[in-house]
Amino acid sequence: MLLTLNALRPLRLACLPAFRLSSFPAFRLSSLPACQLPGLPACQPSVISSQSSAVGPLHAFTHLRIHALRFFLPSCQLSVLYLFLCLSLTTPAFAAEAPKTEEQKTLYAIGLSVGRTLAPFSLTPAELEIVKQGITDSVTGKKPGIELSAYNNKIQEMARARRKAQGDKMAPQNKAALDKASAEKGAVKTASGLVYVPLKEGAGTSPTAADTVRVNYRGTLPDGKEFDSSAKQGKPLEFKLDKVIKCWTEGLQLMKPGGKAKLVCPASIAYGDIGAGDLILPGATLIFEIELLEVKK
Repeated sequence: MLLTLNALRPLRLACLPAFRLSSFPAFRLSSLPACQLPGLPACQPSVISSQSSAVGPLHAFTHLRIHALRFFLPSCQLSVLYLFLCLSLTTPAFAAEAPKTEEQKTLYAIGLSVGRTLAPFSLTPAELEIVKQGITDSVTGKKPGIELSAYNNKIQEMARARRKAQGDKMAPQNKAALDKASAEKGAVKTASGLVYVPLKEGAGTSPTAADTVRVNYRGTLPDGKEFDSSAKQGKPLEFKLDKVIKCWTEGLQLMKPGGKAKLVCPASIAYGDIGAGDLILPGATLIFEIELLEVKK
């Protein structure tokens, strides 16, 4: 089953187990059909039903049948989760030792990937033990204590609710970031809620929404944590201005080539109540420092 990014919503793509939507922070989830992102090969997120098996294309270690995390955890993440937990059941002593060989380090990396995948659930230690018990029962063939198909929707609901709760806790910081930016010298707050702070004036003609632009950028959260940058990508980002989040579409039209500005974006013109990737929670205010390098008409 093929989904657009907007339909998939949460965190992972089946072709890249650690890939974050925040790797392209300004792209609207609904603007890129069939999960195609610039600079990345085409990939297809998978939905696993209670009647199907899936193999993640990057981690094709074995055929899997973990259905409990259907939809929220795409196929390659489920592959990694299954493999990791099987290994943990058969080699418990390794958990107390630091990985030494490259193979051990690779297995440890799988564990890190699994942990990131489960992060939206905000599991307590006691809850994690229950999750482990479910995996153990499945792997060992023990008769499950519940009818799994009855809980598929509840799993999705729990993930969404807990991720939203994480975002709600950040509401005071999100508001404070907008208020602070609004008070900066030269700041302009638009009707959409965007706070535009010029850092360096450019020259020439400002882009329109129909133009293609090339930019350097750095994106941070209100606590200063960087979630992405063109430096991380190793090159400037080029895109059509009407294919990005509203904050960028609006803010970049206020700039001129060679100019630099800070865009402080409320969630309503960024990623809303969905969020993106591991770091951008629902309701997050995002802060971008952008250098407009070129406008292509």
